[in-house]
Amino acid sequence: RRAAEYMRLVVDLESGFRGYVLTRQPRYLRPFREASDHLPVVGDALENMVRGRDRQLALVQEVRRLVHQLMADKTRLIRAVEAGHTSEAMEYLEAGIGRAHMLGIREKMGDFDRLEQELRCLADAGSDDVVFLTTDNHANLVNQIYIDRFTDPETVSNELITGPIATDTLQVEVVNAF
Repeated sequence: RRAAEYMRLVVDLESGFRGYVLTRQPRYLRPFREASDHLPVVGDALENMVRGRDRQLALVQEVRRLVHQLMADKTRLIRAVEAGHTSEAMEYLEAGIGRAHMLGIREKMGDFDRLEQELRCLADAGSDDVVFLTTDNHANLVNQIYIDRFTDPETVSNELITGPIATDTLQVEVVNAF
């Protein structure tokens, strides 16, 4: 829910900016300003919600960095439009720079949502003490866990669940590892 609220505010930020630049009517700045005021609060709540889940926390922090940059760029362009200098803001819109930033933010939030969904599925299945392990070479990581298991008498895990986390086929990953 927090993630959806955060994204709604980001969309309000973008919409308010576009509306103002295209019409130069100050009423369109209202959603921009409200979103600017609320994004830090909702972002903090989102970070607190995922504290202890490193992958999700990293995604939220990256999204917040991207949104902060987006807000700074748009605030600077709004000030230029208010001063009567519209060309840079119009070029920004026409070049699709804001749209490109929004796509990057949406992609990261999509990754966040997928992780959240995975965690919900694991919780619904009754899985406890889940640790997500990632690396550039998934085959090597699994081999390392297997080898480490024999050097440590304590149980590491009762299950090893693998899934569609690899970015390439096992054969390509193994070849690339060496």
